[in-house]
Amino acid sequence: IETACLMTADARLLAAFVTEPAENNFPRLPVRADENVFISVMGFASTEAHARHKAALAASPAWQDFWRAAQPGLTKPTETLRLSPTSQSLVGIYS
Repeated sequence: IETACLMTADARLLAAFVTEPAENNFPRLPVRADENVFISVMGFASTEAHARHKAALAASPAWQDFWRAAQPGLTKPTETLRLSPTSQSLVGIYS
């Protein structure tokens, strides 16, 4: 997966994960073998930075090309979850 099209000046890519198409060799950990996923975890300095990032993606030809190409492979609607670090979180200390 090409994650470069996700990047803008306001975003930090903290992590990106894709489905591992291997057999589960650790049965105590349940795996949804029938689902393929891509997860990105992005960091933003503020709510405004997140809004600028969304606007930049909406205007980006590279993002639009990626999104159009990804659509046929989607089996469920995409989800966007907004998380905030807790007081114990290490997210943000390396920015």
